[in-house]
Amino acid sequence: MDNAKKTHDEEEFHWTKGLIFTAIVLFPLIPFVLIYRHKFTRKTKIILMMAYFLFLTAIYQIACMAQGASIHSVAIADRYVTMRQGDTYQIHYTTSPQKDKLTITNVNYHSSNRAVASVNSQGLVTCLSDGNATITVSVTDNHYTTKEKTLHFVIVE
Repeated sequence: MDNAKKTHDEEEFHWTKGLIFTAIVLFPLIPFVLIYRHKFTRKTKIILMMAYFLFLTAIYQIACMAQGASIHSVAIADRYVTMRQGDTYQIHYTTSPQKDKLTITNVNYHSSNRAVASVNSQGLVTCLSDGNATITVSVTDNHYTTKEKTLHFVIVE
């Protein structure tokens, strides 16, 4: 079905700030309030609250595991590269754990000196003039974990 033809019942659900606040903060507090207000002994209340806290922690851990692995590190083969003006260099990186076990959401390349070496969004470095430049590779996964590595270029005529 075309997006333009969606009926009122088929519209996408959007989380508002109030719903997010309720889901994260207030909803988990309800069992704590019920435990506190009930006429349990102090020891029973503490045990029930700790059990509920452990339950919430387990739910959070299961949700995190369902999202897949988190990036531990990024590696690049070369750390220092000497090139001639006008040459190109393709940056290749590896991740730990391997890319097929991660959900990588963003890869950015940044040149410290674009007049000396520029880099495009696919990691292709173009050496423009003689000098030094540092290229930074930033890899972000679906847990918003970002790891960076730098590559130092010396460009000669």
